[in-house]
Amino acid sequence: GGGAAGMSAALSIADQGYKVVLVEKEKDLGGNLKRLGWTCDGQDASKVLKDMIKKVKAHKNIDVLTNAQVESVSGYVGNFTSTVSRGGKTDVINHGVVVLATGGREYKPKAYAYGESTRVMTQLELEEKLSRGKAFLKNAKNVVMIQCVGSRGEDLTHCSRLCCTQAVKNALKLKEVKPELNIYVFYRDMRTYGFYEDLYREARKKGVKFIRYSVDKKPEVIKQSRGIKVKAYDELIGDYLEIPANLVVLSTGIAPGENEELSKIIKAPLTSEGFFLEAHAKLRPVEVAVDGVYLCGLAHGPKTLEESVAQAKAAAAKATIPLAKGKVAVAPIVSRVNQDLCIGCGICESLCPFNAITLEKVGKRKKAKTITASCKGCGICASHCPTIAISMGGFTDEAIMAQIHAFSPDGCEEA
Repeated sequence: GGGAAGMSAALSIADQGYKVVLVEKEKDLGGNLKRLGWTCDGQDASKVLKDMIKKVKAHKNIDVLTNAQVESVSGYVGNFTSTVSRGGKTDVINHGVVVLATGGREYKPKAYAYGESTRVMTQLELEEKLSRGKAFLKNAKNVVMIQCVGSRGEDLTHCSRLCCTQAVKNALKLKEVKPELNIYVFYRDMRTYGFYEDLYREARKKGVKFIRYSVDKKPEVIKQSRGIKVKAYDELIGDYLEIPANLVVLSTGIAPGENEELSKIIKAPLTSEGFFLEAHAKLRPVEVAVDGVYLCGLAHGPKTLEESVAQAKAAAAKATIPLAKGKVAVAPIVSRVNQDLCIGCGICESLCPFNAITLEKVGKRKKAKTITASCKGCGICASHCPTIAISMGGFTDEAIMAQIHAFSPDGCEEA
């Protein structure tokens, strides 16, 4: 992925002297950063993007492949082989590690008259408009922002965390451009966490009005002959408000990218929401279950630009560890295949969650073979093998059966 997270990870790894191939499916680098007007700390997002792209393209250790798609990934940590298609041709790349930075996408609303009125837009669309100029605000008096559109139990079950901060950031920008604007923010819970609380406090000081609504009494956007109005129940005063709005800005969440196919290729599990799942939230937050595969940015879940860049650097730091060592420690309990008993059915290969078993040709038939560097000793292959051709190191069938016989006072018969 060639977004902010992917480029940050690539630069961090390349700066340590390792070659990086950056694969981006679009024609240009940038991802969602191309649509941002400014960052939460006030920087011009286009300048941040240009500087990042300039560094990536100028770096001697980074090869950029745009309009490219990963078709297959095989191998294991230290010895991956990927097939990448672009422009009608195919490249085969040998590499030691993989960093997933596939990004996310803006959720497109299905309510609040979105797509039916030009006055209704998303936060990102507002930023794009403001980046082109402020002429569209010439006659505007009232701007209404509605939070949690499609999120937290509707089309998206998760909270994207960044929508509240983005709304407050854009409200402050609108106040900067046109101080006399009346801005109303309808929210369920205001989640400007950490130091973003300062933005919320500043917005309140500048006159931005925050009005809480409940999930069973959501705001309504009503189209009229000469504009639109927003009707909403204010929990504080216990009555309905009707606000004629020149603009209605919807705070939509982050939906996962097209991760399903890549998840199958790499055998990296997804969360119920469709983002890539980390190996352990506390102990291995930037790794997936497959050794040598790391993740960062919106591929992992919704987060701000600053958080994406920080996580990308963490993933890069983790990814360079096996590269620097040049070797990996193998667990003692791994599967072992007795190829004399193996019939090459492929059940073990299809079930292995770590891509640790492959079929190779032995004589005229295919036989299973364990990739020791990838095996985690889970035992799924051994328990499903129809010919009992696979055993686990330290847990052979003979040893297990001997324990069962010793445990049973009357003995037992093998099935």
